[in-house]
Amino acid sequence: MTATDVSTAKTEPKWQHWAMIDIGNSLYLVDVKKIPYFGAFMRFKSRAGQLQKGVAPTHSGVPDFLTINLMMNEGLRHFPFIVRDDVTDPV
Repeated sequence: MTATDVSTAKTEPKWQHWAMIDIGNSLYLVDVKKIPYFGAFMRFKSRAGQLQKGVAPTHSGVPDFLTINLMMNEGLRHFPFIVRDDVTDPV
């Protein structure tokens, strides 16, 4: 570990890469580096002193977040299998 690694290790929050967030009354493990909005959300909660150990921060519902989170983590190869039934072909 170099001197710069030691200095940045002290300032980086423990939720730096993954965070458990309650979104619309469902818990999700979110990669905050792939979805920067939730990285900003976690930084805000941390700086405001609103993060509690063992309690997931709460965010209002995000439409189709389960699909969004899956696409960000697993890639688009799963997309054709989880498209909602109410989406129609725009022909």
